[in-house]
Amino acid sequence: LMLRNIPNGVKEEELLEFLTARGFEGAYDLIYMPRDKRSGCNRGYAFINFESNTMFMLAMSALEQCQFGSRASNKVTTACVAAVQGRDAVLAANQERLHHLVFVRDDDGTEHRQEAAARPAGERAEAKRKSRSRYSAQRGGRKVWQPKRW
Repeated sequence: LMLRNIPNGVKEEELLEFLTARGFEGAYDLIYMPRDKRSGCNRGYAFINFESNTMFMLAMSALEQCQFGSRASNKVTTACVAAVQGRDAVLAANQERLHHLVFVRDDDGTEHRQEAAARPAGERAEAKRKSRSRYSAQRGGRKVWQPKRW
């Protein structure tokens, strides 16, 4: 299931609470919520893999037209069928982005919850400094002017 129009400030824990409040705790075996590299906010959508078709169909109707109550956002969620289906298929399709996984239940029933990946403050400051630099790498002993791209 693809859940769209999630407010960008919603954290992983809030998404899990949102699903639990609607009666879907334990009904899924994977949640994948991509985040923006620069801001650290989610991108406004998440993929949830339900273990049974019955729970999937219930979720399609129950998660449609919902709002995250703790947010000042007016976004209303939309639920639709995701292009990639199944826990193993999602994991295989997103190998390089596994740090965006929120929740995974292994075949043996072991649950893994991942905390939000926060970079250390020094690393954030360094990345910010580099992203705002108006000069590219030195070429031939001189700096080459680059316009800002924001």
